[in-house]
Amino acid sequence: MKPVFILLTGLSGSGKTTLGKGLTNYYSSRENKVFHLDGDDLRKALHCDLGFSKEDRHKQLILTAELSLSYLKKGISVIVSLIAPYNDHRLGAKKLIENEGFDFKLVYIDCSIEGCIERDPKGLYKKVLKGEIKNFTGIDDPYESPKQADLHIQTEKVNYQNSLKKMIEHNFIKTEQ
Repeated sequence: MKPVFILLTGLSGSGKTTLGKGLTNYYSSRENKVFHLDGDDLRKALHCDLGFSKEDRHKQLILTAELSLSYLKKGISVIVSLIAPYNDHRLGAKKLIENEGFDFKLVYIDCSIEGCIERDPKGLYKKVLKGEIKNFTGIDDPYESPKQADLHIQTEKVNYQNSLKKMIEHNFIKTEQ
């Protein structure tokens, strides 16, 4: 089976990481080779020198795509949970992945800014609204909704189980079982 690169993009708190982990667990339980990369974990371990400027966000996405290629070339599909707020950056990552002969699938994890503020799993929006964090994506820095996502999931309207089911039914990764 040919490995696939799946990018889950959306605002902080939209459900990218939760769904990325769920999808990874689903495929792993069916003996598929799959690995999950999360933007927060990458920032702590590998991209700790990067900030949140447009240039640094671009660099993080490209570095993540390049890291993913090392897995893809070993036959391992990669699911990436990353805000990746800019359309041109996502297209650049897609080109990088596809130029190496692999499929790039974009999943838009859509949640309104109000919904993300209400969830606020990391307490970041609370800090933003107090003025403690500046240039936060979706508040005072842009998030460009994908123009042509392969799948669009509205996590305010669809619960976790049904969102995960929708991704599984889309069959981006062919299961071994």
